[in-house]
Amino acid sequence: MLRKSKKILAVILSVLTLFAMLSVAAGAVATKAEETYPVVYISGYSGNLYTDKYDINSEKIYPTGVDIGARVKEALVPCLAELALGAATDNYDSYCDALYEAVAPIYDDLRLNPDGTVKDNSGNKFNPESNFGISYAKYDCGEVYVYHDWRISPLTLAEELDVIIDKVIAKTGKDKVNLLGRCFGSNVVSSYIQIFGSEKVNKAVYYVPSTLGIGLIGSIFSGHLDINAKNIDLYVQELTKYENIIEDGMIKDFINVMLSIFEQATILDFGVDALDKLLDKISSNLIPRLVRTSYGSFPSFWSMVPDEYFADALEFVYNTDELKEEYIGTIELITAYHDEVQKNAFDSLQSGAVESFVISKYNLPSAPLFGRNNPNSDAVAEVKYTSFGATAAEYGTRLTEDYIAAMPEEALAFLSLDEKIDASTCAVPERTWFIKNSYHDHFPESIDRLINKMLTTDGFTVFDEEYPQFLDADVTAETLTPVTEKDIDIPKPGSDDEKFTVLFNFIKFVIKLIVELFGKLSVKA
Repeated sequence: MLRKSKKILAVILSVLTLFAMLSVAAGAVATKAEETYPVVYISGYSGNLYTDKYDINSEKIYPTGVDIGARVKEALVPCLAELALGAATDNYDSYCDALYEAVAPIYDDLRLNPDGTVKDNSGNKFNPESNFGISYAKYDCGEVYVYHDWRISPLTLAEELDVIIDKVIAKTGKDKVNLLGRCFGSNVVSSYIQIFGSEKVNKAVYYVPSTLGIGLIGSIFSGHLDINAKNIDLYVQELTKYENIIEDGMIKDFINVMLSIFEQATILDFGVDALDKLLDKISSNLIPRLVRTSYGSFPSFWSMVPDEYFADALEFVYNTDELKEEYIGTIELITAYHDEVQKNAFDSLQSGAVESFVISKYNLPSAPLFGRNNPNSDAVAEVKYTSFGATAAEYGTRLTEDYIAAMPEEALAFLSLDEKIDASTCAVPERTWFIKNSYHDHFPESIDRLINKMLTTDGFTVFDEEYPQFLDADVTAETLTPVTEKDIDIPKPGSDDEKFTVLFNFIKFVIKLIVELFGKLSVKA
């Protein structure tokens, strides 16, 4: 009875507070902006890379037309005998050595130098002296697309972005631009504002930002990996509903490498618990080497290691004094982003120096490669990071009645009606939107229209009638509608007898999915 009474009280308070907040918002009506500014769009992990970054006719090193996931799977075949030997002797050192020697050469052309610089002038350089057009395909104020060498430090890319902004200002006659960062592109936007301030920036939009990190990458880089059968089941239930759910190539390839290793283990009938123990045995030997020789050579990937994982990740990947000396350049670059940008990002948004808007996504499970919890996410990045601080219930659950009852009265206006998200704890709750059931790479015209309104409207907030804070995405119809009711069905995992079958089917599914999550966490324009 007491629980029911508290529930009723919470609902009443929510309704009353919502009306109060709407009344306040009505006093500051959003209006069409008198002056608009062009959008500089910074992509995530997309864009071609060349042997000569200034010559697009030079040999392409990414994408090469060769499937990285398929190459990894092929390279693992000769390692199967070493894996069987390891299972028999409980010593996997030979397997780790064989696997490393098989996988490392795949990244020879992409790998950066130990000091964090590109090899042999490779990459993708936006040439500020070239002519470029301003498109009006998406936004009323016009947009310029910036593709970059997504391997290097976002602080370095911010320096390049400043040159591009000056070019856009000179071409348009405007004194400012709007910045739109998608996923890793948001790390560049945050870095730019940290270095150059707000002088040339009118507004900033962070679309599923990785400024604060992605738990999956933090877990792998720090060695905190944990296979959990329940979370595998939930992940499969949701992700099999969508096609091409992970289109961002580099992240897709990253996960593909990990899951290819796990798939090989299932050939020898490793169950979930045995696979977890195998991971414990090989992680300290194998994973630091693989990280250093592949994605860990990219300062960009290190910028997606959350603060709570960072210290452990540095120690795990660079685990000897000799390695710390050899990779001192890379360590300095990644520490600079962590200390100067990531740790200050929340406060920077709250300061209001730049009017900023955030779009986060929720109601999909996290990749089941880390932790026995299951953070609410967009199937790649967790809500607590992409929203700059929202409090989210774990996937498949709601915030507890006790939590809701303890929320301050003024915070209830930022509670989602499905009781999964408390947005009051965000850096900018009044300008942070949450798209439900939309996966990380989903970027339909309906979201473009929301962004367009952000950029061309003065006083735009989550109390807008057309675009309230919580929106439900229909990925088939490509529409956004307000979240109006609680979920009827809470996903439940299968029985214990189904765990191994689920794992095996999951890995087969993800190999296809991941040829696309590590190599392509890329963002379409």
